[in-house]
Amino acid sequence: RQAEALLPMGLRERLRSPRVVEQVMGVFDTRDRAGDGVLAVQELVGGVVALSHMLELEITSAQVRRAALIFDDDASGLLSRADMSDFVAAVVATAWAEADVSALEDGRQGVDMVMKALEQGVTQFEKVLDLLPEWMQDTFSSEEFITKVIADFDKLDQDRNGVLSLDELVGVIAHMSQAHPLSVTKEHCYKFSQLFDADNNGVISRDEFIDFVRVGYAVAWIEEEMRKEREREEEQKNREEENDVEKVLQALEQGRRQFEGAASNLPGWMHELFGSAEFVNQVMSDFDQLDLDGNGVLSVTEIGAVVAHVSQAHPVSVTKAHCRRFAHMFDADHNGVISKQEFLDFVRVAYAVAWVEEQVKARGRDGAP
Repeated sequence: RQAEALLPMGLRERLRSPRVVEQVMGVFDTRDRAGDGVLAVQELVGGVVALSHMLELEITSAQVRRAALIFDDDASGLLSRADMSDFVAAVVATAWAEADVSALEDGRQGVDMVMKALEQGVTQFEKVLDLLPEWMQDTFSSEEFITKVIADFDKLDQDRNGVLSLDELVGVIAHMSQAHPLSVTKEHCYKFSQLFDADNNGVISRDEFIDFVRVGYAVAWIEEEMRKEREREEEQKNREEENDVEKVLQALEQGRRQFEGAASNLPGWMHELFGSAEFVNQVMSDFDQLDLDGNGVLSVTEIGAVVAHVSQAHPVSVTKAHCRRFAHMFDADHNGVISKQEFLDFVRVAYAVAWVEEQVKARGRDGAP
């Protein structure tokens, strides 16, 4: 029964449905030819595996044998008819756990994070209660809300004793953290109990459960508001970066026009640099790195990385419109792509623009007109 308690509610209900129980007992009875109510576990393996389809869960013979080792306390290798239903529940718990065992550790970390958020939420709940939106405060005190929470409580209260024990808290924590129930440890349950067990009697009453749900709702709302704020900040940052890209493109466009008419006014060392083999080789190497498909030209998509680098913006801020404008500026033969020579021309213009801007800044620092 303890293993069964770890199963999702839907699988538990299916396992204990009259139809499945009848089929389970039928597996035993058809093999108990002597009619003495006792069978060797080995005789049941095939029949239990055959229940996979009905239970909508893959069960292997190895899982049946592993469950038998745990279930068979006296190591007799025998199973009575009275224990058959509980034995199949143990097999199902084994199969279900092993089907998702790779996610258990990640799930446990997820539960830890949720428990930490709850702990912070409990300490801050009273402080922020008046700051919560009016609709949420109205919801918390509404009859509809309380009735729904009590109904959820009753579903979790498996022994119907009006309180939730540590074992029964597993389902609460697993559902809340969207984790595998086996990722929920006793420590998690104990910590949950400490957070909401106001009268310190070791169990969670209906009123304490209502307080938990209120805190859970508030924490979820606060986290959602924080997520929205982060998205707004990210959108604002992207807009600012798009503006930065726009400014760089304008500077490049203006610089290209000036470069064509005033190239002779650039310092001699820059002319020498532009014509040097070292400079050209470096530019060609950069081109090759950007030419992802290796076809010898830069497409509009590949130009995105160029514009992002020049503007020092995140690539997500560089739009297709930016790339098309860049291509239009330096695509001398108007074929929609940037050749190696056109890329070389771009780098020369970019260097010249950067040098001119630096000279303007220097004159400003020196107080020159």
